[in-house]
Amino acid sequence: MGFVSRDEAHILYNTALKFQGKKALEIGCWMGWSACHLALGGVELDVIDPMLSEQLFYESVTDSLKQAGVKESVNLIPGYSPQTVAETANKLHRKWSLIFIDGHHEAPAPLDDAIICEQFAEADALILFHDLTAPDVGKGLDYLKAKGWQTMVYQTMQIMGVAWRGNVEPVIHQPDNTINWRLPPHLQSYNVSGVTQTKTTDKFSVLLQIIQPYTLLSETKLFSLYSQAQQVYDYLFWLPKILKQTLSRIKIFSS
Repeated sequence: MGFVSRDEAHILYNTALKFQGKKALEIGCWMGWSACHLALGGVELDVIDPMLSEQLFYESVTDSLKQAGVKESVNLIPGYSPQTVAETANKLHRKWSLIFIDGHHEAPAPLDDAIICEQFAEADALILFHDLTAPDVGKGLDYLKAKGWQTMVYQTMQIMGVAWRGNVEPVIHQPDNTINWRLPPHLQSYNVSGVTQTKTTDKFSVLLQIIQPYTLLSETKLFSLYSQAQQVYDYLFWLPKILKQTLSRIKIFSS
């Protein structure tokens, strides 16, 4: 997991443009890079992060917002989600049209964030997730999908996700076509923005023509086996990345 890339910042900014003048919420701002891009899009932004209780951190984020010329449209709130989300919504009589979830990435935090944000989202609302490479973050998007929200993922460096309902539309993003992108197994069921979802079916059709004359298995069974083999391949592809992330976290906590 890492910082919001320039590509991902473009998604945040262009999404915020669709919600100019409306209330927005960010969970987890770190140094304010994402908050600046959201606020520059014209939303009135509430930002919740426990690190904002640290004076030096708060001053650094505030300075960044001032340099971007958006400090007056951003409300910095020290605290932890989901408790502070509910407290802020109740205290300020708030509902949000745009929400960006980029808080704690380990269970049950992402799911808890999604649950509380849905409660205080407007009828016409859009929720963005960052760092969907982490399976626990994916559970937040899974929850909204199960609740009837429309969903999609953005194939970016950290992988972003979007859920929306009502009279709103997500921005369309074209993944860098010079990169051989792969979705981790926990996101295989999601459509990718800017990508036609035909490759898996086309590859299977070619294999089916070759294999079917030599087997008594049904097409359904063959596709099931093909999908399982593809999933194992994807796990093997992502395993080194997952191990690298885990080792990095261990080094951070031990230092």
